[in-house]
Amino acid sequence: NISTTDRAEVYLEGLQRFTELGNRMVHDRASHSATKLADGRVLHAGGWFEGAPGLTSVRSSAEIFDPATNTFTQVGDMTKQRADHAAALLPDGRVLITGGSRPNGPSFLEDLDDAEIFNPTTGMFTALPALMTHTRTTHGIVETGPGLYVLGGGSDVDFRHGRFDFATMLFEDLGAAVSDRGRFGPAVAAFDSGGVVIAGGDTLGTVVYVTPEGRVVQTGSGMNAARSYAQAVRIKPDQILVTGGIDFSNGSFIESSIDIIVEGGVNGSSTFGTPLRFTTGMAFHAAAPLPSGDILFCGGLNEDGSLPNKTAAFIFDVR
Repeated sequence: NISTTDRAEVYLEGLQRFTELGNRMVHDRASHSATKLADGRVLHAGGWFEGAPGLTSVRSSAEIFDPATNTFTQVGDMTKQRADHAAALLPDGRVLITGGSRPNGPSFLEDLDDAEIFNPTTGMFTALPALMTHTRTTHGIVETGPGLYVLGGGSDVDFRHGRFDFATMLFEDLGAAVSDRGRFGPAVAAFDSGGVVIAGGDTLGTVVYVTPEGRVVQTGSGMNAARSYAQAVRIKPDQILVTGGIDFSNGSFIESSIDIIVEGGVNGSSTFGTPLRFTTGMAFHAAAPLPSGDILFCGGLNEDGSLPNKTAAFIFDVR
C-alpha cells in the first residue's frame, strides 16, 4: 500500500530552501510523470493513488503546473490509466507518454506496450497508432539526437531496448546486449555525443551502452552497487553521475553511494566509484538542474532512523 499526497513545494536556489505551495495539486499522485513543456509549464500525468483506505489504483488524469502563478490546472485525461510510465518532450512541443502499468483485476497489474501524445495547445491526449516493440514499465526514456529517443529496460521477459523516431512516429527494436538481464527502474542518461547508458535496474548493477547509431553493447564495467530506481544525470559532455538506488541483491538496501560513468573505450563507457555520499540512502528521488548549473537531488524513498529521511535534499556542485 502507498500513501499519496497532493501537496507541492518549490526550491528557491537563491535562498537555498524549499517553500510549500499554498495551492495544491488537482489530484494526489505517486509514480506519475512530470515533463517540462516548451513554455516552462510542467505536465503531470497519471500515477498511483489511494482509491480507498488500503486500496491503490491508477489515474488517467493529468494536470499542468504554471510557475508564473504557482497553480495547477486539470487538462484532458490520458487515453488509459498509467503509472510508472515514461515521458519525453518532442521537438514540436508535444509530449510522448510510453508504457507503464495499470490494474487488471483485484490483484494483477498489466504492463502496457502502447503510447500516447499530449498536445499542450489543445490540452488533450491522443493514442499513438504505433505500439512499442514490447511492454515496458519503470523504464527510462532519453533523447539521444534530434528527434530520436532511446527506451531502456522495463521488462524481465524481453531484454531488448528500443528507440522512438519522431520523424516517422514509430518504435524500433535495438536488440539486447550480450548476456543482458531484465531491468526495472534503470538509470538512463545520454552523453553529448548521443551515446546512452542504461545503468542498473538488475541485481548485478551492470551497465549497457547504446551507441549514437543504435548498437547495444554490454560494457563489462559494472557499478559498485546493484542500483534500481537510481538517478542518472550528465555533469560533463562525457560524464554521467549515477546516484543512490535500491540494491535488491543486498536486502533491498537503499544506497547513499554515487558512481560516475565516463564515455570512451572499446565498449562505450567505463564506470568508477566515487568518494561522494549522500548522508542518507536515496531511491526514487528527483534530480533537477538548477539555473546555476548545479543539480538538486531530493525526496524519494530514504532510510528511516536518526538521519534525515523522506525530506532529504542535496546539491551537487558541478564546478
